[in-house]
Amino acid sequence: NELNESRSDGEVDIVNRLLTEGKDGDSLITKLLTYQKDIKALMVSYPLPSEVPVNILPPKQEKSGRMTLAMAYFHNIPKIAAITILSKFDNDIKTTEAMCIDRLAKEAVTADVILNQFEPVVSAKSSNIALGEKYEASIELGAASSAFVPEIVIDGKGVLVKEGRATYTAVATAKGTFTVPVVIKIPSRHGFEEFKGEIKYMVR
Repeated sequence: NELNESRSDGEVDIVNRLLTEGKDGDSLITKLLTYQKDIKALMVSYPLPSEVPVNILPPKQEKSGRMTLAMAYFHNIPKIAAITILSKFDNDIKTTEAMCIDRLAKEAVTADVILNQFEPVVSAKSSNIALGEKYEASIELGAASSAFVPEIVIDGKGVLVKEGRATYTAVATAKGTFTVPVVIKIPSRHGFEEFKGEIKYMVR
């Protein structure tokens, strides 16, 4: 802010005073180096597609080897050049943050789903039979994960899901065989994956 508010005359002097002669320049470089190191440590389990974009390599100068990083960047440069360099560091940090968020978001949707809830599932062709008719049902192992709650849609309407299970009820107002479509949606690598089925019942 002090750079922006300074007058145009003596702008080289104010850059030197704030960023090379004082401690602000060294403090800035130290914070950037620490930030770069911390990001690498935080993301060690989730490798970024490229190096952390915060680039702190000094500009090429003949005597840069004898200078501190703050001096290599800011010594004897005009105010507009210093503001440009500071803006670059700001953009580097924003780019780094966006890269980390994108990487973690991809990790979230590609994480393996651990199935830890199992129970027998009985599916009957008909829930109502007459005397002498044969009852037939398929039995299978149902598996689910407590890590997420599926979205269940019955007859086109979302229903309440509790412990991974939804309940469907209907009042029998007419005789006949009824088929109700069911869709279960779970998170996947590409958004959501849908599993379609149906509920069948007979009213006599």
